[in-house]
Amino acid sequence: MLEISGVSKRYGPVNVLDDVSLTLRAGEVHALVGENGAGKSTLVRIAAGMVRPDRGQVLVEGRPLRSSTPRAARAAGVEIVTQELTSVPARSVLENVFLGMGVAAVGRLGRSEASARFRKLCDETGFVLPPGAVVRELSIADRQVLEVLRCLVREPRVLILDEPTSSLDEQRADQLLELLRRLAGRGVAVAMVSHHLREVLSSADTVSVLRDGALVSSAPVGAEDEASLIQKMVGRPLRAMYAPKAPPPEGAEVVLEASEVWRGNVVRGVSLSVRAGEIVGLAGLVGSGRSELARCLVGADRLDRGVLRVAGAGARGFRSPRAAGAAGVVMVPEDRKQQGLVLGRSVAENLALSTRKGPFRWGFATKRRMRQDAAEWVERSDVRPRDPGRLVRHLSGGNQQKVLLSKWLACGPRVLIADEPTRGVDVGAKAAIHRMIADAASAGIGVVLISSELEELMGMSHRIVVFRKGEVVAEFDGGTADRERIIAAAFGARPERASL
Repeated sequence: MLEISGVSKRYGPVNVLDDVSLTLRAGEVHALVGENGAGKSTLVRIAAGMVRPDRGQVLVEGRPLRSSTPRAARAAGVEIVTQELTSVPARSVLENVFLGMGVAAVGRLGRSEASARFRKLCDETGFVLPPGAVVRELSIADRQVLEVLRCLVREPRVLILDEPTSSLDEQRADQLLELLRRLAGRGVAVAMVSHHLREVLSSADTVSVLRDGALVSSAPVGAEDEASLIQKMVGRPLRAMYAPKAPPPEGAEVVLEASEVWRGNVVRGVSLSVRAGEIVGLAGLVGSGRSELARCLVGADRLDRGVLRVAGAGARGFRSPRAAGAAGVVMVPEDRKQQGLVLGRSVAENLALSTRKGPFRWGFATKRRMRQDAAEWVERSDVRPRDPGRLVRHLSGGNQQKVLLSKWLACGPRVLIADEPTRGVDVGAKAAIHRMIADAASAGIGVVLISSELEELMGMSHRIVVFRKGEVVAEFDGGTADRERIIAAAFGARPERASL
Protein backbone atom coordinates (compact mmCIF):
# COMPACT_ATOMS: atom_id res chain seq x y z
CA MET A 1 0.00 0.00 0.00
CA LEU A 2 2.76 2.44 0.90
CA GLU A 3 6.47 2.34 0.17
CA ILE A 4 9.11 4.70 1.55
CA SER A 5 12.13 4.35 -0.72
CA GLY A 6 15.64 5.60 0.07
CA VAL A 7 14.46 8.62 2.07
CA SER A 8 17.01 11.01 3.60
CA LYS A 9 16.48 14.29 5.45
CA ARG A 10 18.83 16.84 7.01
CA TYR A 11 18.12 19.91 9.11
CA GLY A 12 21.26 22.01 8.91
CA PRO A 13 24.17 19.87 10.14
CA VAL A 14 21.87 17.24 11.69
CA ASN A 15 21.20 14.12 9.62
CA VAL A 16 17.70 13.16 10.77
CA LEU A 17 17.11 10.31 8.30
CA ASP A 18 19.71 8.43 6.29
CA ASP A 19 18.57 6.33 3.30
CA VAL A 20 15.55 4.76 5.03
CA SER A 21 13.30 2.34 3.13
CA LEU A 22 10.12 0.87 4.58
CA THR A 23 7.07 -0.97 3.25
CA LEU A 24 3.48 -0.99 4.60
CA ARG A 25 1.22 -3.77 3.38
CA ALA A 26 -2.57 -3.91 3.24
CA GLY A 27 -4.05 -5.64 6.28
CA GLU A 28 -0.92 -5.08 8.38
CA VAL A 29 -0.28 -3.14 11.60
CA HIS A 30 3.33 -1.96 11.30
CA ALA A 31 4.90 -0.51 14.47
CA LEU A 32 7.79 1.94 14.38
CA VAL A 33 9.91 2.30 17.53
CA GLY A 34 13.04 4.17 18.55
CA GLU A 35 14.34 6.74 20.99
CA ASN A 36 13.27 10.38 20.81
CA GLY A 37 15.31 11.95 18.03
CA ALA A 38 15.67 8.68 16.13
CA GLY A 39 13.70 10.10 13.19
CA LYS A 40 10.34 8.32 13.62
CA SER A 41 8.10 11.39 13.51
CA THR A 42 10.04 12.88 10.59
CA LEU A 43 9.67 9.62 8.65
CA VAL A 44 5.89 9.37 9.12
CA ARG A 45 5.47 13.08 8.33
CA ILE A 46 7.32 12.51 5.05
CA ALA A 47 4.96 9.59 4.34
CA ALA A 48 1.99 11.89 4.98
CA GLY A 49 3.33 14.69 2.77
CA MET A 50 3.97 17.05 5.68
CA VAL A 51 7.76 17.13 5.22
CA ARG A 52 9.65 17.11 1.91
CA PRO A 53 12.56 14.63 1.83
CA ASP A 54 15.99 15.69 0.55
CA ARG A 55 16.29 12.37 -1.30
CA GLY A 56 14.03 9.41 -1.95
CA GLN A 57 10.31 9.11 -2.64
CA VAL A 58 7.00 7.91 -1.25
CA LEU A 59 4.79 5.60 -3.32
CA VAL A 60 1.15 4.75 -2.59
CA GLU A 61 -0.09 1.57 -4.28
CA GLY A 62 2.97 1.72 -6.53
CA ARG A 63 2.45 5.32 -7.67
CA PRO A 64 4.71 8.17 -6.47
CA LEU A 65 2.94 11.02 -4.71
CA ARG A 66 2.40 13.90 -7.14
CA SER A 67 3.92 16.30 -4.62
CA SER A 68 5.16 16.25 -1.04
CA THR A 69 2.07 17.92 0.40
CA PRO A 70 -0.63 16.77 2.84
CA ARG A 71 -3.22 17.42 0.13
CA ALA A 72 -1.51 15.00 -2.29
CA ALA A 73 -1.12 12.33 0.42
CA ARG A 74 -4.75 12.69 1.48
CA ALA A 75 -5.92 12.45 -2.14
CA ALA A 76 -3.96 9.18 -2.36
CA GLY A 77 -5.74 7.83 0.73
CA VAL A 78 -3.09 8.53 3.39
CA GLU A 79 -4.20 9.99 6.74
CA ILE A 80 -2.05 10.78 9.79
CA VAL A 81 -2.81 11.31 13.48
CA THR A 82 0.09 13.45 14.66
CA GLN A 83 1.48 13.54 18.19
CA GLU A 84 0.55 17.22 18.53
CA LEU A 85 -3.14 18.03 18.85
CA THR A 86 -4.30 19.87 15.72
CA SER A 87 -8.00 20.45 16.41
CA VAL A 88 -9.43 23.99 16.47
CA PRO A 89 -10.15 24.72 20.16
CA ALA A 90 -12.93 27.28 19.57
CA ARG A 91 -14.97 25.00 17.29
CA SER A 92 -17.26 22.06 18.10
CA VAL A 93 -16.37 18.38 17.93
CA LEU A 94 -18.59 17.94 14.85
CA GLU A 95 -17.00 20.88 13.03
CA ASN A 96 -13.51 19.56 13.79
CA VAL A 97 -14.26 16.02 12.63
CA PHE A 98 -15.44 17.32 9.24
CA LEU A 99 -12.90 20.16 9.02
CA GLY A 100 -12.12 20.82 5.35
CA MET A 101 -15.09 18.79 4.17
CA GLY A 102 -17.51 21.73 3.86
CA VAL A 103 -19.65 21.29 6.99
CA ALA A 104 -21.74 24.43 7.34
CA ALA A 105 -25.36 25.53 7.41
CA VAL A 106 -25.03 25.63 3.62
CA GLY A 107 -22.19 23.61 2.15
CA ARG A 108 -21.06 20.50 0.33
CA LEU A 109 -21.92 18.41 3.38
CA GLY A 110 -24.99 19.53 5.30
CA ARG A 111 -25.09 19.44 9.09
CA SER A 112 -27.81 16.78 9.25
CA GLU A 113 -25.78 14.46 7.01
CA ALA A 114 -22.62 15.24 8.99
CA SER A 115 -24.41 14.46 12.27
CA ALA A 116 -25.66 11.15 10.90
CA ARG A 117 -22.19 10.19 9.67
CA PHE A 118 -20.68 11.19 13.02
CA ARG A 119 -23.14 8.98 14.95
CA LYS A 120 -22.35 6.08 12.64
CA LEU A 121 -18.62 6.66 13.10
CA CYS A 122 -18.99 6.62 16.89
CA ASP A 123 -21.04 3.40 16.71
CA GLU A 124 -18.43 1.72 14.52
CA THR A 125 -15.41 2.78 16.57
CA GLY A 126 -16.91 2.60 20.06
CA PHE A 127 -15.64 6.10 20.85
CA VAL A 128 -18.32 8.54 21.96
CA LEU A 129 -17.83 12.31 22.01
CA PRO A 130 -20.56 14.97 22.33
CA PRO A 131 -20.82 16.46 18.81
CA GLY A 132 -21.75 19.96 20.04
CA ALA A 133 -19.03 20.24 22.71
CA VAL A 134 -16.45 23.00 22.20
CA VAL A 135 -13.05 21.34 21.81
CA ARG A 136 -11.21 23.54 24.31
CA GLU A 137 -13.50 22.16 27.04
CA LEU A 138 -12.51 18.55 26.32
CA SER A 139 -9.87 16.59 28.20
CA ILE A 140 -6.60 15.82 26.44
CA ALA A 141 -7.72 12.18 26.13
CA ASP A 142 -10.95 13.22 24.39
CA ARG A 143 -9.01 15.50 22.06
CA GLN A 144 -6.73 12.57 21.20
CA VAL A 145 -9.80 10.50 20.31
CA LEU A 146 -11.08 13.42 18.21
CA GLU A 147 -7.85 13.37 16.18
CA VAL A 148 -8.46 9.70 15.36
CA LEU A 149 -12.10 10.28 14.38
CA ARG A 150 -11.08 13.13 12.06
CA CYS A 151 -8.92 10.72 10.08
CA LEU A 152 -11.31 7.77 10.08
CA VAL A 153 -14.24 9.77 8.70
CA ARG A 154 -12.28 10.04 5.42
CA GLU A 155 -12.00 6.22 5.18
CA PRO A 156 -8.23 6.08 4.54
CA ARG A 157 -6.42 3.24 2.81
CA VAL A 158 -3.25 4.03 4.79
CA LEU A 159 -3.58 5.22 8.41
CA ILE A 160 -0.52 6.53 10.26
CA LEU A 161 -0.64 7.23 14.00
CA ASP A 162 2.15 8.95 15.96
CA GLU A 163 1.89 8.03 19.66
CA PRO A 164 -1.89 7.50 19.48
CA THR A 165 -2.30 6.13 23.03
CA SER A 166 0.00 8.55 24.87
CA SER A 167 -2.93 10.48 26.40
CA LEU A 168 -5.31 7.55 26.87
CA ASP A 169 -5.99 5.41 29.91
CA GLU A 170 -5.66 1.65 29.65
CA GLN A 171 -9.30 1.07 28.70
CA ARG A 172 -9.31 3.56 25.83
CA ALA A 173 -5.84 2.50 24.69
CA ASP A 174 -7.01 -1.11 24.43
CA GLN A 175 -10.14 0.07 22.63
CA LEU A 176 -8.05 1.97 20.07
CA LEU A 177 -5.65 -0.91 19.52
CA GLU A 178 -8.58 -3.27 18.95
CA LEU A 179 -9.97 -0.76 16.43
CA LEU A 180 -6.64 -0.72 14.57
CA ARG A 181 -6.72 -4.51 14.33
CA ARG A 182 -10.26 -4.33 12.89
CA LEU A 183 -9.18 -1.72 10.33
CA ALA A 184 -6.26 -3.91 9.30
CA GLY A 185 -8.71 -6.79 8.94
CA ARG A 186 -10.59 -4.70 6.38
CA GLY A 187 -7.42 -4.20 4.32
CA VAL A 188 -6.22 -0.85 5.68
CA ALA A 189 -2.44 -0.48 6.06
CA VAL A 190 -1.77 0.83 9.60
CA ALA A 191 1.53 2.36 10.73
CA MET A 192 1.90 3.12 14.44
CA VAL A 193 4.70 5.01 16.19
CA SER A 194 4.77 4.06 19.86
CA HIS A 195 6.99 4.13 22.94
CA HIS A 196 4.83 1.49 24.62
CA LEU A 197 6.62 -1.73 23.78
CA ARG A 198 4.00 -3.89 25.47
CA GLU A 199 1.27 -2.60 23.12
CA VAL A 200 3.59 -2.94 20.12
CA LEU A 201 4.29 -6.58 20.92
CA SER A 202 0.61 -7.36 21.54
CA SER A 203 -0.95 -5.45 18.62
CA ALA A 204 1.48 -5.17 15.69
CA ASP A 205 2.32 -7.65 12.95
CA THR A 206 5.69 -6.12 12.06
CA VAL A 207 8.01 -3.89 14.07
CA SER A 208 10.78 -1.67 12.66
CA VAL A 209 13.46 0.00 14.76
CA LEU A 210 15.07 3.36 13.99
CA ARG A 211 18.25 4.57 15.66
CA ASP A 212 20.03 7.84 14.88
CA GLY A 213 18.09 8.26 11.63
CA ALA A 214 18.87 4.80 10.26
CA LEU A 215 16.68 1.70 9.97
CA VAL A 216 18.24 -0.88 12.31
CA SER A 217 15.82 -3.75 11.75
CA SER A 218 12.40 -4.70 10.46
CA ALA A 219 10.98 -8.06 11.51
CA PRO A 220 7.79 -9.93 12.42
CA VAL A 221 6.75 -9.01 15.94
CA GLY A 222 7.01 -12.64 17.04
CA ALA A 223 10.77 -12.47 16.55
CA GLU A 224 11.19 -9.69 19.14
CA ASP A 225 10.67 -9.07 22.85
CA GLU A 226 11.02 -5.97 25.02
CA ALA A 227 14.70 -6.61 25.79
CA SER A 228 15.67 -7.11 22.14
CA LEU A 229 13.80 -4.00 21.02
CA ILE A 230 15.33 -1.84 23.75
CA GLN A 231 18.84 -3.03 22.89
CA LYS A 232 18.28 -2.20 19.20
CA MET A 233 16.77 1.18 20.06
CA VAL A 234 19.52 2.42 22.39
CA GLY A 235 22.41 0.33 21.06
CA ARG A 236 23.07 -1.24 24.46
CA PRO A 237 21.23 -3.10 27.22
CA LEU A 238 19.28 -0.61 29.33
CA ARG A 239 19.64 -0.48 33.09
CA ALA A 240 16.59 -1.27 35.20
CA MET A 241 13.61 0.83 34.14
CA TYR A 242 12.57 1.49 37.73
CA ALA A 243 15.15 2.72 40.20
CA PRO A 244 15.12 0.90 43.56
CA LYS A 245 12.74 2.70 45.92
CA ALA A 246 13.91 3.11 49.48
CA PRO A 247 11.01 3.15 51.96
CA PRO A 248 10.35 6.51 53.65
CA PRO A 249 12.03 6.79 57.08
CA GLU A 250 10.12 5.44 60.06
CA GLY A 251 8.00 8.24 61.50
CA ALA A 252 8.57 10.49 58.46
CA GLU A 253 6.72 13.82 58.60
CA VAL A 254 3.43 14.15 56.75
CA VAL A 255 4.30 16.88 54.24
CA LEU A 256 0.90 17.02 52.52
CA GLU A 257 -2.51 16.16 53.88
CA ALA A 258 -5.84 16.72 52.16
CA SER A 259 -9.01 16.26 54.23
CA GLU A 260 -12.49 15.90 52.68
CA VAL A 261 -11.62 17.85 49.53
CA TRP A 262 -14.54 18.66 47.23
CA ARG A 263 -14.70 20.38 43.87
CA GLY A 264 -17.98 20.19 42.03
CA ASN A 265 -18.72 16.67 40.88
CA VAL A 266 -15.16 15.82 39.85
CA VAL A 267 -13.51 15.58 43.31
CA ARG A 268 -15.84 14.16 45.95
CA GLY A 269 -14.69 14.11 49.56
CA VAL A 270 -11.15 12.92 48.90
CA SER A 271 -8.70 12.53 51.77
CA LEU A 272 -5.05 11.86 51.03
CA SER A 273 -1.72 12.06 52.87
CA VAL A 274 1.88 12.01 51.67
CA ARG A 275 4.94 11.61 53.89
CA ALA A 276 8.42 12.96 53.30
CA GLY A 277 10.29 10.55 51.02
CA GLU A 278 7.12 8.72 49.98
CA ILE A 279 5.82 8.22 46.42
CA VAL A 280 2.03 7.93 46.36
CA GLY A 281 0.66 6.78 43.00
CA LEU A 282 -2.81 7.77 41.81
CA ALA A 283 -4.49 5.20 39.54
CA GLY A 284 -7.82 5.39 37.72
CA LEU A 285 -9.44 5.93 34.35
CA VAL A 286 -9.27 9.24 32.50
CA GLY A 287 -11.84 11.53 34.17
CA SER A 288 -11.72 9.64 37.47
CA GLY A 289 -10.64 12.77 39.34
CA ARG A 290 -6.87 12.27 39.67
CA SER A 291 -5.75 15.30 37.65
CA GLU A 292 -8.62 17.37 39.02
CA LEU A 293 -7.44 16.65 42.58
CA ALA A 294 -3.87 17.56 41.60
CA ARG A 295 -5.05 20.93 40.26
CA CYS A 296 -6.82 21.58 43.56
CA LEU A 297 -3.73 20.63 45.58
CA VAL A 298 -1.55 23.07 43.65
CA GLY A 299 -4.04 25.96 43.59
CA ALA A 300 -4.86 25.83 39.86
CA ASP A 301 -8.52 25.20 40.85
CA ARG A 302 -10.24 26.42 44.02
CA LEU A 303 -11.73 23.99 46.51
CA ASP A 304 -15.45 24.06 47.23
CA ARG A 305 -14.66 22.75 50.68
CA GLY A 306 -12.01 20.78 52.51
CA VAL A 307 -8.66 21.47 54.18
CA LEU A 308 -5.07 21.18 52.95
CA ARG A 309 -2.14 20.95 55.33
CA VAL A 310 1.47 21.36 54.23
CA ALA A 311 3.95 20.18 56.86
CA GLY A 312 1.21 20.55 59.48
CA ALA A 313 0.16 24.09 58.55
CA GLY A 314 -3.53 24.17 57.61
CA ALA A 315 -5.12 26.14 54.79
CA ARG A 316 -8.38 26.16 52.90
CA GLY A 317 -6.59 25.55 49.64
CA PHE A 318 -4.16 27.79 47.79
CA ARG A 319 -5.31 30.83 45.85
CA SER A 320 -2.89 30.16 43.00
CA PRO A 321 -0.02 27.89 41.90
CA ARG A 322 2.32 30.74 42.93
CA ALA A 323 0.97 30.56 46.50
CA ALA A 324 1.30 26.76 46.47
CA GLY A 325 4.88 27.06 45.21
CA ALA A 326 5.73 29.48 48.00
CA ALA A 327 4.50 26.84 50.47
CA GLY A 328 6.61 24.17 48.75
CA VAL A 329 3.96 22.38 46.63
CA VAL A 330 4.74 22.24 42.90
CA MET A 331 3.32 20.36 39.93
CA VAL A 332 4.63 18.95 36.67
CA PRO A 333 1.51 19.24 34.46
CA GLU A 334 0.31 16.66 31.96
CA ASP A 335 0.69 18.98 28.96
CA ARG A 336 4.31 20.14 28.93
CA LYS A 337 4.01 22.27 25.80
CA GLN A 338 0.89 24.24 26.73
CA GLN A 339 1.16 24.37 30.53
CA GLY A 340 4.72 23.55 31.56
CA LEU A 341 7.38 25.15 29.35
CA VAL A 342 8.03 28.33 27.40
CA LEU A 343 9.09 26.69 24.15
CA GLY A 344 10.58 29.84 22.62
CA ARG A 345 12.97 30.36 25.55
CA SER A 346 16.19 28.60 26.47
CA VAL A 347 16.69 25.75 28.90
CA ALA A 348 18.36 28.19 31.33
CA GLU A 349 15.46 30.66 31.16
CA ASN A 350 12.88 27.94 31.74
CA LEU A 351 14.75 26.64 34.77
CA ALA A 352 14.99 30.16 36.21
CA LEU A 353 11.21 30.64 36.09
CA SER A 354 10.54 28.36 39.06
CA THR A 355 12.44 30.27 41.72
CA ARG A 356 12.75 33.81 42.99
CA LYS A 357 16.18 33.03 44.34
CA GLY A 358 19.32 32.14 42.45
CA PRO A 359 19.99 33.99 39.19
CA PHE A 360 18.21 37.22 40.17
CA ARG A 361 19.71 40.57 41.21
CA TRP A 362 17.53 43.59 41.90
CA GLY A 363 14.60 41.69 40.41
CA PHE A 364 16.37 40.87 37.13
CA ALA A 365 17.96 37.61 36.00
CA THR A 366 21.67 37.67 35.22
CA LYS A 367 22.55 35.54 32.19
CA ARG A 368 25.86 34.27 33.52
CA ARG A 369 24.37 33.06 36.82
CA MET A 370 21.34 31.65 35.03
CA ARG A 371 23.52 29.53 32.74
CA GLN A 372 25.69 28.39 35.66
CA ASP A 373 22.69 27.22 37.66
CA ALA A 374 21.14 25.58 34.59
CA ALA A 375 24.38 23.76 33.68
CA GLU A 376 24.24 21.84 36.96
CA TRP A 377 20.70 20.60 36.28
CA VAL A 378 21.42 19.88 32.62
CA GLU A 379 24.25 17.61 33.76
CA ARG A 380 22.29 16.05 36.62
CA SER A 381 19.21 15.24 34.52
CA ASP A 382 21.21 14.29 31.40
CA VAL A 383 19.51 16.81 29.09
CA ARG A 384 20.89 16.45 25.58
CA PRO A 385 22.48 18.39 24.04
CA ARG A 386 24.12 19.74 27.20
CA ASP A 387 23.60 23.37 26.22
CA PRO A 388 21.72 25.62 28.69
CA GLY A 389 21.29 28.17 25.90
CA ARG A 390 19.42 25.76 23.64
CA LEU A 391 15.81 26.73 22.87
CA VAL A 392 13.43 24.24 24.48
CA ARG A 393 11.40 23.84 21.28
CA HIS A 394 14.48 22.34 19.62
CA LEU A 395 14.75 19.53 22.18
CA SER A 396 13.16 16.09 21.83
CA GLY A 397 10.07 15.32 23.90
CA GLY A 398 12.04 13.31 26.46
CA ASN A 399 14.58 16.09 26.98
CA GLN A 400 11.80 18.68 27.25
CA GLN A 401 10.26 16.58 30.01
CA LYS A 402 13.61 16.40 31.85
CA VAL A 403 13.82 20.21 31.70
CA LEU A 404 10.28 20.55 33.06
CA LEU A 405 10.98 18.17 35.95
CA SER A 406 14.30 19.89 36.68
CA LYS A 407 12.56 23.27 36.66
CA TRP A 408 10.48 22.31 39.69
CA LEU A 409 13.08 20.20 41.49
CA ALA A 410 15.49 23.15 41.29
CA CYS A 411 13.33 25.21 43.64
CA GLY A 412 13.64 22.65 46.45
CA PRO A 413 9.96 21.73 47.00
CA ARG A 414 8.45 19.83 49.91
CA VAL A 415 5.89 18.16 47.63
CA LEU A 416 6.18 17.28 43.93
CA ILE A 417 3.02 16.41 42.00
CA ALA A 418 3.85 14.74 38.68
CA ASP A 419 0.95 14.26 36.24
CA GLU A 420 1.84 11.72 33.51
CA PRO A 421 5.57 12.63 33.71
CA THR A 422 6.65 10.08 31.09
CA ARG A 423 3.84 10.55 28.56
CA GLY A 424 5.22 10.45 25.01
CA VAL A 425 8.89 9.85 25.89
CA ASP A 426 11.16 7.01 24.84
CA VAL A 427 12.42 4.20 27.07
CA GLY A 428 15.79 5.86 27.74
CA ALA A 429 14.25 9.17 28.80
CA LYS A 430 11.59 7.31 30.79
CA ALA A 431 14.24 5.49 32.83
CA ALA A 432 16.06 8.79 33.46
CA ILE A 433 12.84 10.48 34.63
CA HIS A 434 12.08 7.57 36.94
CA ARG A 435 15.53 7.96 38.51
CA MET A 436 14.98 11.71 38.98
CA ILE A 437 11.68 11.07 40.79
CA ALA A 438 13.20 8.29 42.94
CA ASP A 439 16.16 10.57 43.83
CA ALA A 440 13.74 13.35 44.79
CA ALA A 441 11.92 10.99 47.15
CA SER A 442 15.23 9.78 48.59
CA ALA A 443 16.06 13.43 49.34
CA GLY A 444 12.89 13.72 51.46
CA ILE A 445 10.45 15.20 48.94
CA GLY A 446 6.91 13.83 49.07
CA VAL A 447 5.80 12.76 45.58
CA VAL A 448 2.30 12.36 44.14
CA LEU A 449 2.61 10.38 40.88
CA ILE A 450 -0.30 10.28 38.43
CA SER A 451 0.07 7.78 35.60
CA SER A 452 -2.12 5.81 33.22
CA GLU A 453 0.58 3.11 33.04
CA LEU A 454 -0.02 0.58 35.79
CA GLU A 455 3.49 -0.84 35.42
CA GLU A 456 4.89 2.61 36.12
CA LEU A 457 2.73 3.06 39.22
CA MET A 458 3.60 -0.39 40.55
CA GLY A 459 7.30 0.06 39.80
CA MET A 460 7.60 3.53 41.36
CA SER A 461 5.03 3.91 44.15
CA HIS A 462 5.16 3.05 47.84
CA ARG A 463 1.35 3.24 47.92
CA ILE A 464 -1.22 3.22 45.11
CA VAL A 465 -4.54 5.02 45.61
CA VAL A 466 -7.31 4.20 43.11
CA PHE A 467 -9.84 6.82 41.98
CA ARG A 468 -13.25 6.29 40.44
CA LYS A 469 -15.85 8.97 39.66
CA GLY A 470 -14.05 11.54 41.80
CA GLU A 471 -13.73 9.30 44.86
CA VAL A 472 -11.02 7.14 46.41
CA VAL A 473 -12.21 3.53 46.11
CA ALA A 474 -9.13 1.50 47.05
CA GLU A 475 -5.55 1.64 48.27
CA PHE A 476 -2.76 -0.88 47.74
CA ASP A 477 0.79 -1.33 48.92
CA GLY A 478 3.09 -0.51 46.00
CA GLY A 479 5.35 -3.48 46.63
CA THR A 480 2.60 -6.08 46.54
CA ALA A 481 -0.04 -4.41 44.33
CA ASP A 482 -1.81 -6.70 41.90
CA ARG A 483 -2.59 -5.38 38.40
CA GLU A 484 -5.96 -7.13 38.16
CA ARG A 485 -7.16 -5.81 41.55
CA ILE A 486 -6.20 -2.23 40.63
CA ILE A 487 -8.08 -2.47 37.33
CA ALA A 488 -11.10 -4.03 39.05
CA ALA A 489 -11.22 -1.16 41.55
CA ALA A 490 -10.89 1.46 38.80
CA PHE A 491 -13.82 -0.10 36.92
CA GLY A 492 -15.94 -0.51 40.04
CA ALA A 493 -15.81 -4.29 40.06
CA ARG A 494 -15.83 -5.18 43.77
CA PRO A 495 -13.72 -2.15 44.83
CA GLU A 496 -11.68 -2.62 47.98
CA ARG A 497 -12.26 0.38 50.20
CA ALA A 498 -9.31 1.27 52.41
CA SER A 499 -8.83 3.89 55.06
CA LEU A 500 -6.14 6.48 54.38
